[in-house]
Amino acid sequence: MPNYQGVWSLSTQMQNASAWPSPPPVGLFNGGRLTGGARTNTVQRTTIVSEGNTTDWGDLVYASNSASAAGSATRGIFAGGEESTPDNKIQYVSFAAEGNYADFGDLSVNHGYTSGCSNQTYMLVMGDINDGAARGQVDVITIATLGNGADFGDLITDCYLTTSVGSTTRAVCQNGQAWSAGTKLNSMEYTTIGTSGSFSDFGDLTLARDSAGGASSNTRGLIMGGNSGSFSDVIDYITTASTGNATDFGDLTQAVDQQDAVSNKTRAVRGGGRISGTSGLVNMDFVTIASTGNATDFGDLLAANYDLSGNSNAHGGLS
Repeated sequence: MPNYQGVWSLSTQMQNASAWPSPPPVGLFNGGRLTGGARTNTVQRTTIVSEGNTTDWGDLVYASNSASAAGSATRGIFAGGEESTPDNKIQYVSFAAEGNYADFGDLSVNHGYTSGCSNQTYMLVMGDINDGAARGQVDVITIATLGNGADFGDLITDCYLTTSVGSTTRAVCQNGQAWSAGTKLNSMEYTTIGTSGSFSDFGDLTLARDSAGGASSNTRGLIMGGNSGSFSDVIDYITTASTGNATDFGDLTQAVDQQDAVSNKTRAVRGGGRISGTSGLVNMDFVTIASTGNATDFGDLLAANYDLSGNSNAHGGLS
């Protein structure tokens, strides 16, 4: 720590905290699949405020794909996903320093092909596929305390391949796909993060799809790309504090599904994804969340990667 006034006491350090440089917002792209389908445990860092390629951050405890990722300003969480089948493992990492994830605890049930949303205190893990069926069960994790997740309540719709966005108080889940005949959904549901129990209808996307990426500011959520029967480049946006249908925002630089995004409340960065079969995408693109328009190239991942999960220390769920 800086040595202000020649004193190293904790009280003096805290008095001078406003003079310390603030670390830039950190976005992490976690795990996923490489081109060809092999799972990876690699964690990649992007500095959201400036364009450029990712750098190696560390490793997950287990190589996994299709997990929920979210977190607080200090701690990133990676929950559920698939090692070979859907699992219930929760992993965590500190945003303060590069390094590997560590074991956090277990979810109340296995969650695969799911999505996550958080504020500073709680993370919700929403929608999944397990035992040959889609489910609407939602788990809640208390981010600051190591331990197991707990049952939060149920979505209205049994679904998987979901996408989640939110604010400091509200989580919105785009329902992705229903198990019945692989039906793509355009519906969205919302809940208050600090409570437990029920979800309510929010509205519809402009295009029914699954496997999209999500990112948020404090007021607006973006649902990016996905699969509507073919790969999509469509970006939709919603105002999270209200309810209603999504509005067209613009387009990604190319059509892609099974990607994810990170944000710093101002900028959303979409990373990786699948462009066909088991072919991953190496590039990232970005948009300014408060505006509308098409995405712009940001840089590249370490390798082509899809089914990955993104989290950051500055997303729209944090004040």
